[in-house]
Amino acid sequence: MRDILGYSGRTVVVSGAATGMGAAVARTLVDLGAEVYALDVKPVAAPVAQATVVDLRERASIDAAVAKLPPTSIGSSTAPACPGRRSRTSTPHS
Repeated sequence: MRDILGYSGRTVVVSGAATGMGAAVARTLVDLGAEVYALDVKPVAAPVAQATVVDLRERASIDAAVAKLPPTSIGSSTAPACPGRRSRTSTPHS
């Protein structure tokens, strides 16, 4: 794969890296030569530099995961919103 965006040699953090778009992003970045650090509540199958289990609903889990990360060049958040929780800006449906 040709690296037209310049990810080769960059350090990237991808959240939501176990499935779907996050898994695709993690695999693609690895293929482009990036050093990928993956975050997810589920196991990550992509051949990343490090996969860390994190529950984005829990502040302590986030803090512990961030403490394990190296300085990064780029971040990619592909994790979905937390089910069962509304954001501060959401409104109930009628």
